[in-house]
Amino acid sequence: MDSEDEEFLKTCPDKVSESDFEKMVETMEKESESNVISLIDTKQLFPEVNHTTMALIYDYWLSKRLSLKIPLLPTIKTGSKDVMPSDPYVAFRKRQEKMLTRKNRKNDETSYSKMFKLKQEITRAVQLLELVKSREKCKKELLKVTVDIFKKEKSTDCDSALIPLL
Repeated sequence: MDSEDEEFLKTCPDKVSESDFEKMVETMEKESESNVISLIDTKQLFPEVNHTTMALIYDYWLSKRLSLKIPLLPTIKTGSKDVMPSDPYVAFRKRQEKMLTRKNRKNDETSYSKMFKLKQEITRAVQLLELVKSREKCKKELLKVTVDIFKKEKSTDCDSALIPLL
């Protein structure tokens, strides 16, 4: 409600309160999202208002809307697919699916992806080293068993060689 609206209400033949005028304008705006509502439809929305008064309010609203070339009620832009994601006037954007780094650092997405790949490579290297360690333990155990077998065979060979000599 601005000063033009107040002046219009003073010149209106039937006394319409400011709140009723605002409700009428708001309803006409909501009904006119895609196409401007007609006077006949407006009269159906407000059957309790005098037809001449409604015609005056409708003409005033329509002329004001056409002169401004925008809807009289402000709308909130929401992030839809046809709106650019970098538009600063979009109130509610969907979360970005890519990783965002902190803004106070000079990291960007490429450095994050490089660090992520490096972490994967290091993890893989650690796994390989653990496998090599277990392989070497198995080799050591095999060597111990082979030495024990050799010693037992040697001791049994010596014993069997001594028996015929006696």
